[in-house]
Amino acid sequence: MSRRLYSGRLRQVLTVPKREKEEIALSKSEAITAGNRLDRLGAAASLACAAHCAAMPLLIGLLPLVGLGFLTDERIELALAGLSIGVGSLSLIPNYARKHRHLRPLLLFAFGAGLIIAMRLLAEEGSRLEALSMALGAVMIACAHLVNLRLCRSCASCH
Repeated sequence: MSRRLYSGRLRQVLTVPKREKEEIALSKSEAITAGNRLDRLGAAASLACAAHCAAMPLLIGLLPLVGLGFLTDERIELALAGLSIGVGSLSLIPNYARKHRHLRPLLLFAFGAGLIIAMRLLAEEGSRLEALSMALGAVMIACAHLVNLRLCRSCASCH
């Protein structure tokens, strides 16, 4: 009889953490907030911008042959850069102010956005320096979003 009682209590002790783990997993899956979606969108847009900036000097002559000549348009570049900087501003600044208070994502974003803006204003169009700097700036913005996501997942106040 004492074995039955002991095994029953043991089952209760062993099943409580499993239930808690399921509840935690459910709450984490529900915790994909608008801020997390903005960070994911911002990271994707920034990586697309980086890929565009890195690939354009290499593929500029080939794209019109395969029907993708519209990708060489300067408006596409400006739209990708603007989307990266706009989504970054909408996501990173509020998360810093209301949630984690870490400067790392903001600094990465500021340096990346500053590099993109400076190269658009100062570098000659089509130069290697412009393409490299724009791609580096976009990667820095994407990294800022990923760091922000990690900080929001790790801090208790974000959930």
